[in-house]
Amino acid sequence: MATDSPEIDRVQGCAHPRETYSLYGHDEAEQQIISSLKSGRLPHAWLISGSPGIGKATLAYRFARYVLEHGSREIRSSLFVAPDERSSRFIESESHPGLLALRRVWEPGKKRFQTVLSVQEVRKLSDFFGLSSTDDGWRVCIIDSADDMNRAACNALLKRLEEPPPRSLLLLVSHRPGSLLATIRSRCRHLPLKSLSQDALAAIIAEAGMDVSASDLETLSQIAGGSAGRVLQLLQNDGIANFGRVLSLFSRAPNIDTSAVTAFAEHVSKTQGEDLFDLTFDFIALILERAASLGAGEAQPLSTDEKAVYSTLDRAYGPQGLSAAWSEAQRLHTACRALNLDQKQTIAEFYRRLGTA
Repeated sequence: MATDSPEIDRVQGCAHPRETYSLYGHDEAEQQIISSLKSGRLPHAWLISGSPGIGKATLAYRFARYVLEHGSREIRSSLFVAPDERSSRFIESESHPGLLALRRVWEPGKKRFQTVLSVQEVRKLSDFFGLSSTDDGWRVCIIDSADDMNRAACNALLKRLEEPPPRSLLLLVSHRPGSLLATIRSRCRHLPLKSLSQDALAAIIAEAGMDVSASDLETLSQIAGGSAGRVLQLLQNDGIANFGRVLSLFSRAPNIDTSAVTAFAEHVSKTQGEDLFDLTFDFIALILERAASLGAGEAQPLSTDEKAVYSTLDRAYGPQGLSAAWSEAQRLHTACRALNLDQKQTIAEFYRRLGTA
């Protein structure tokens, strides 16, 4: 049943994938699923992979909704199931007996999500698939994301993949399929999704009731890497302006303006919600990656200001220094989230270390 706990797989202010009925940019992937249904040899496990925020979970829920509503009795040209259908209503309210969604658990006492998708969660599969059949006998489990599983959870999942019950469907959502056990990947039908085009992003933005100019859409698409989830986060957090602020903090590298860092860190810590802190470290990672790419001679569609900052970073740190800075940013961000550390101090600490690298 639905609870008031936060959901790790929801973009703040937007519909959850289980409440989303439109799918943009993934017609080819959807047709692969339909072809498999038509063949009568539907694989029992699918690995739906791609960058975060491009619609992997939306496709997984769309797939689950169709199977739970129609089973394999009726094959249509689309996986669309209307919001007023029985399966749609039950899935939205998280009360469908034929669907199990596994994800990292919220810990109210600690006010944070567990750092991994635990073996205790994955073991729920045994009881779930052992329940009495409903809806043409189909039972569907969505794991979002499979990357969050620890080793014990992976082993528990592997056992289920090796012994699939009839009319069962496992949908694994993964941002980094290469990090999963090879034995898990080999037992799944792999369905890689592509990053979204600007046209697809424009349609998603319009459906979300937001408005953006053509020039801003191009900038947002570049910053977000074709991720709709990230574009929506950027729009809700003044993303273009804040990306520019983070970029400017690198402009005098290796000399870091500590007063500017302090002012920006205070700005982030005073912002409501958690998105801007996470986006800040996403911006840092993107800037360091682009600086390394520019240093390696890779052509990129960048503004003059961006190229100047990336050239400065490349001269100051070189490939190894940029890689080390990227790793340190990831480490600090992860530690802050896992240990509930002070966000302002975490941002300041990264730039302090960068300045002394």
